[in-house]
Amino acid sequence: MISETMQPNGLEVSITNSSLSANLTASAQQSDDGKTLVVRLANVGKRAVTLSLNVSGAARLGGDDVVDATMWLLASPSGDPLDANTPAEPERVRPVKRAIKATADITLPAASAAVVVLGQPSA
Repeated sequence: MISETMQPNGLEVSITNSSLSANLTASAQQSDDGKTLVVRLANVGKRAVTLSLNVSGAARLGGDDVVDATMWLLASPSGDPLDANTPAEPERVRPVKRAIKATADITLPAASAAVVVLGQPSA
């Protein structure tokens, strides 16, 4: 989830909704060729949050408008931040990968982390 999406160039990220900023952290990286943008999000709060990404210049990521993105979400199925995998349930807490629209709202459950990849992966 993290290592396979790492990009070399850090970008400035701001959370503009002050009610979210206490429990939400974000970082972003871009590929050297400018075709891939990765946004990492963590909700450390006790409640789910819904947010939208506003990516300036997203249309330049691949030369065309960015329509699709990939998101990995790591969250406990019970919402318990102390939830863990066990021998009986070795995949209870695991990242789930899915395609999303780049313009879609993203809901982060309580105590969760997400990686969103926009654009085209670098070779």
